Amino acid sequence: MSTTPDKGGPTGAENGSLNSESQPPMPPKLTPKDFIFGKLIGEGSYSMVYLAKEIRTNKEYAVKVCYKNHILRERKQKAIMREKHILRMLSSRPHPFFIRLHSTFHDSEKLYFVVTYAKHGELLPHIVKYGSFDVDVTRFYSAEIVTALEHLHSLGIVHRDLKPENILLDDKWHIQITDFGSAKIISASGKCFCHGKII
Repeated sequence: MSTTPDKGGPTGAENGSLNSESQPPMPPKLTPKDFIFGKLIGEGSYSMVYLAKEIRTNKEYAVKVCYKNHILRERKQKAIMREKHILRMLSSRPHPFFIRLHSTFHDSEKLYFVVTYAKHGELLPHIVKYGSFDVDVTRFYSAEIVTALEHLHSLGIVHRDLKPENILLDDKWHIQITDFGSAKIISASGKCFCHGKII
């Protein structure tokens, strides 16, 4: 565990004010018919994540499929809207250490979030596999996490649920932070903005 992540394996080392930036451009509108859906790569209490290929571009994405009846039953409407809003914010101010929102759409039963595909999955299984990382690897990922959080906080966003399961690894073994359902937006005055409501 001494090579850099670029050479394989995890073994190396809005604005807070709610202005126009809080309403970033909408991603392109697509439908499920624009994708070829593949294997299941993740699962949550009210969603499933699939590897999918966009037919027009041949690009691979992760598609988070949320079931409307589960969302209603578990009262997750605000969390879903908050996550969509924050993903749009992050996509309008892109940073290499966050997943990006490519598109959203829905049908009668499901909501779809098309986001960056992180080839090497969650950080947690790699920690479990190796037991612990060496000093260089630990420094490497700590630096990436700190850099990512600095960017997030500069936009007035607090993640609130950062853990190895919510840190993904891309094809070059760099981090991609995901899962913003518990995140909050903090205004310049220090108040919390949550899906249209000031707390």
